[in-house]
Amino acid sequence: MAVENPKTKPGEFTYADYMRWPENERWQLLDGVATAMAPPLVTHQIVVLEFGRQLGNQLLGQRCRALVAPVGVRLPKHNEADDQIRTATILNLMLELREL
Repeated sequence: MAVENPKTKPGEFTYADYMRWPENERWQLLDGVATAMAPPLVTHQIVVLEFGRQLGNQLLGQRCRALVAPVGVRLPKHNEADDQIRTATILNLMLELREL
């Protein structure tokens, strides 16, 4: 049986659905609604990298660090299981707080 995705079945989805979609397609899930995402342009990547570099320089020696890469994240409202989470997106720049 084929995996249902926004191209084959319109409707509302969860993070569990999102994780089964083809990896070569970029989607975000906002409150259960899937939206196709275009690949980033070169200009976008230049800006993200420069912003990440400057943030990283400012955070040297701190508990935070800047991560520059497309990273998929899920955004639960509370402690929901994956089949209940209705928002997931792709971040290009993320700050990570490290343990001391």
